Order: sequence, then structure tokens, then C-alpha cells
Amino acid sequence: MTVIEAVSAAGRTIPPVIIIQGKWQMDSWFRDRIHQNELVLLSESGFTTDQLTFQFLEQFIKHTKASPKEQPKLLLMDNHNSHITPEFILLANRNNVIPFSFPAHLTHCMQPCDVGIFQAMKHWHSKAIQCALETLDFEYTISSFLRDLPQVRTQTLKKMTIKHAFEKAGIWPIDRQKVLDKMSKYMKEATPEPPALPELPPPNTPRTTHEFRAKWSNLQPKLQSLQNQLSSPSQQQFDSIDRGLQSLLDVSDITRVERDVLYTRITEVVRKKPTIRRKLGNGPLTASYAQGLIEIRDLKEKLKWDKKNARLQRIAKNKRKRELHESGVLHRRLERLRVKSLKQVDFDDIGAFHLTIPIPDPEKEALALEQEQENLVPEGLEAGDPEKWFVDTEGESLEPSKRWLQDNFVPLEEEDSSSDESFMSFESIIV
Repeated sequence: MTVIEAVSAAGRTIPPVIIIQGKWQMDSWFRDRIHQNELVLLSESGFTTDQLTFQFLEQFIKHTKASPKEQPKLLLMDNHNSHITPEFILLANRNNVIPFSFPAHLTHCMQPCDVGIFQAMKHWHSKAIQCALETLDFEYTISSFLRDLPQVRTQTLKKMTIKHAFEKAGIWPIDRQKVLDKMSKYMKEATPEPPALPELPPPNTPRTTHEFRAKWSNLQPKLQSLQNQLSSPSQQQFDSIDRGLQSLLDVSDITRVERDVLYTRITEVVRKKPTIRRKLGNGPLTASYAQGLIEIRDLKEKLKWDKKNARLQRIAKNKRKRELHESGVLHRRLERLRVKSLKQVDFDDIGAFHLTIPIPDPEKEALALEQEQENLVPEGLEAGDPEKWFVDTEGESLEPSKRWLQDNFVPLEEEDSSSDESFMSFESIIV
């Protein structure tokens, strides 16, 4: 992955261009991730090409409002081949942009991002990795990187940081001595080769509890002879240390087994974690345009789901209604037989007592229950219209100071939901 950043000596930035290896723009890259005008391009190799650099120049011209009518803009670049193509130079000249390349192999001394910005980015990148590990997000993907990119840029590309980077690189204000000092600092001095050191014996330090137990058991016979020379308090202290050491080794073995089990479970969870593999397109997309496509797609899917859900509910309702009707027909038939049988028996016949109990109709009971539910007052509104709760007996509204509910209401403080964002490693190009 390549991120092309552009910063000015005045401390301003433009939305970056992100070059990702692949053939399709994925839905998961933009969903709740980047929310500005970042431009995401695709590259089969993952690195910049002549066409991609040309598209970055179009992005640069658009957001800096460069044109023949505006003041000239100096564009500092490295010596990459994609920066000196005829198409790139012609487009820059037509929009009053002056491309200027750094001397070869001196970007680490003169490039402001290399001198004073990338170090801060590495810091926030480490914070991102640490935050991901603390939340058990061991699978740091492109989606995770795009999620953390806006916050990392906000924390890194501050106005004073950018100005300090230009000043430290000697670009503005112009200071050639700072560049010369950095060149002498990074210059490799010829140093004599040190004499060859003798090979050291391989380390014999135990690395595992099993190795430690084996070496300790080999020393036990020698230690046994020394224990006879110890006094009683020293002997007790030695035995106590031996028991504590064996206990710590047992705890270490148990901890290692639990760690292996935990990592096995985490691996299974990560492997079974559902991922969104929906494609948005195979051309360049800005973050705002991709968000719009996602919203339209989500709306269509929601309408489709609502239609399917309504159809399934209608089918289930008709099926339940049909089953109730069949059950009602059967129970009504049994009720008629009960009434007919009751007329044919004597009134004093004890054995026919069960015929006096009517058979309920489930269909009518279900209809009555539905009507009761439709007439129910929603929860919290049993006392009537809530607007009339603060009206006195004469029909006049009470004064605000007399409203007990408002007087006793104490708003809770909102918690600060801000959290550190994260970042992932990437190759950056300053232009």
C-alpha cells in the first residue's frame, strides 16, 4: 500500500491519495472508515505508476485551486520516474504548477516528511497497533488502516509540525547549513574492520521449564552432599527455596498451556469472523462518493429486506389464521355434538357431567385477543395525555418553578467517548 501526502510550508494539507493493491474497490474499505475526500486508487502491484501519479496531480490541482489565473505553486518531488513523464509536466504547466525534483539520494536530508513528519506518523502507528492488540484485533487489515487513517493524519499533520519539518529540512526559511549538517551526519565513514573474535561456546542456559528441571535434577546429587554441611536454619531456607521454585515451575507450565489454548481460540474466532466482500467498482473512488454508493446500496437492500420480511409475515399470518380456522371448525363441530348429546341424557346423570362443560372456540378467542391488544393504551400513557399532567384543577398550567419533575431532574454528565485511533504500516511518498 502507498499513501501519497502533500503538505505546504504554510502548514496546510490536501486529502491524500491511497494506492491499494487489487482489482476491485471493496465495500469494507469505506464503511465507517474514511469520511473525507481521500482518493483511493487501485494498482496491481500496490505501487504507484505513471497513470496513478497523473491522477494525484489532478487531485492536487483540484484541492489547491491551481489554475493559470492563480499564483504559481511550487511542487517539490523526488526523482521517481512517474514524476517526469510528459503528461505530468504538461498538466502541471497548464495549471501554473512548477514541478521541482530533489537531488538524487538526498530526500532523507531535504524532504520535510522524511525529516520531521514520518517520525510522528510512526509514533501514532505504534499506538494503533497497541490499541488493536489491547482490543484483541489481531487481524489488522486494509479496513483497519482506513479506519484509523483520519485520526492518525489529524494527530500528525498539525500546522506547527509541518512548519517545523520545513524549517528542520532547510527548505523554508532557506538554510543550506542544515542540509550540509545532515549530509555529514549520515555520511558513512570508512572504519577499519575489527579483528575476528573467537567463537564463543553455545549458551548452556535453560530456556524452558523442562530443560531447567533436567539440569536441576542433575545437580541434586551434588547439592545433597552440600546440604549436610548447612546449619539447621540454612537447611530450612534452602528447602523453602526449592519448594517455591518447583511451585513456580508448575505455575509456568499451567500458564503456558492456558496461553496456547487462548491463542487457539482467538485464531478460530479470527478465522470464522465474517467479512464483507462486496465490491463497489474497479475505478478511482473518493471517500465521499463511495459513502454515497454504500448508502444507496444499503437503502436498496433494506427495502428488499422489508419487502421480503413483510411477505414472510403475511405468509405466517395467513398460515396461522388458516390453522386457527381449521381448529375452530373442529371445536365448533365438537361443541354441537356436546349440546346434542347433553339433550339426550338425563339431567341427574352424574356420568354425563363432562357434557355440561362448553368447548371453547380458539378462533373466536384469538380474534378477541387481537381486539384487546389493539385497544390497549401504550405503556407510560395509562394516565392519559402526558401534556395534561402539569395542569392544575382549574385548567391552568403550573409555573415552571412548581413542576416537581423539572425541579428534581438533575442531568447526567456525558461521558467522553473519544478514543485513540490506530494506524498500519505503509509506504509514503511526499510530493
